[in-house]
Amino acid sequence: MSIVTLFQINFVTCQLFALALGFPYRTALGPHRTSPATRHLVQILVGVPLAYFCFGRYVLPNNDAIPPTVGSKLQK
Repeated sequence: MSIVTLFQINFVTCQLFALALGFPYRTALGPHRTSPATRHLVQILVGVPLAYFCFGRYVLPNNDAIPPTVGSKLQK
């Protein structure tokens, strides 16, 4: 029996959200329209909150904790 955890749901949600943002990002912020600095800024402003939503506090620097789903599988 396989139980889907909240960690896995967050990961799939983030992947689908990022995939949905790909087309508008490419068309609205294409390399012919905006500078690389603007594109990088948008990537950071969207990517960091998305990563935090997906992985929680484990994405923050200087955090030696292992996510609970990974830690429980390592102990078996």
